[in-house]
Amino acid sequence: KESWDNFSGRVSLDHQFSDEVLGYVGIARGFNSGNFNGGALFDQAEATLVDPEILTSFEAGIKSTLAGGTLRLNGGLWYYDFKDQQVFILASGAGGTPFQQLSNAAASTLYGAELELAWAPVQGLLLQLGAGYTHSNFDEFDSEIGGDLSGNELPSAPPLNLNVLARYEWAAF
Repeated sequence: KESWDNFSGRVSLDHQFSDEVLGYVGIARGFNSGNFNGGALFDQAEATLVDPEILTSFEAGIKSTLAGGTLRLNGGLWYYDFKDQQVFILASGAGGTPFQQLSNAAASTLYGAELELAWAPVQGLLLQLGAGYTHSNFDEFDSEIGGDLSGNELPSAPPLNLNVLARYEWAAF
């Protein structure tokens, strides 16, 4: 039996530079409760505890609507600081059988930037372009199976991302 509790919250400030441009900054602290690895298949020892995850995030950015509302330009910078981040690892079970298990990385850091441009040149048509950069790494992560993973990139966190959208809407009837 185990229980976890903690504090989460967010503080943000914004400033309207003009009717078209808004700037913002914020800090947030999030808590993801500890957990039980309930997927023990072959051995009760596989059912381990995972410590709570704490995330402190900082963000600053700008949101703007320009050219009479036909152009939107948004950008942001962010920084995430994880303590005891919950990650899945491949562990070795009874008889050496591998299984997926939730574990804690002691600390990890992510930071990056995002930029989005959306343009509606005529009624019904929307053209959108977005790009992002992410730097991520485990600051401290000593895995039972993988060894010292400190300095490695986090999974599912690509360094660059790009998205493009072209959409045209019209009345069907």
